[in-house]
Amino acid sequence: MEPKITNPPNEAIVVLLDISGSMDELFYDSEDLTRMGVVKAFFNTFADRTMAYNLKNVISLVYFDDRIIEKCSFTELFILFKDLVNKAQPNGQTRLYRALKYAEK
Repeated sequence: MEPKITNPPNEAIVVLLDISGSMDELFYDSEDLTRMGVVKAFFNTFADRTMAYNLKNVISLVYFDDRIIEKCSFTELFILFKDLVNKAQPNGQTRLYRALKYAEK
């Protein structure tokens, strides 16, 4: 699926997804839930609700660790967004400020 925009959006959302190695650590006191698992569940639910309510939004996904990787430019295809979120794997260092500067553009 290619990203596309067919209607003027109400909101344009840029998601910066931390894929650094620390995202493989356990979420607080959980015995089996990682930080990445929590993030994936959150964004899957967000995408499902956006589609269910037929919100006129577009979304873009950028992975970051010690690199900046634009996985998806702005699209209405939240199913594509979900697929890319679910494929994220922790690796590398965290460069948050670099990612925020990228998103600001």
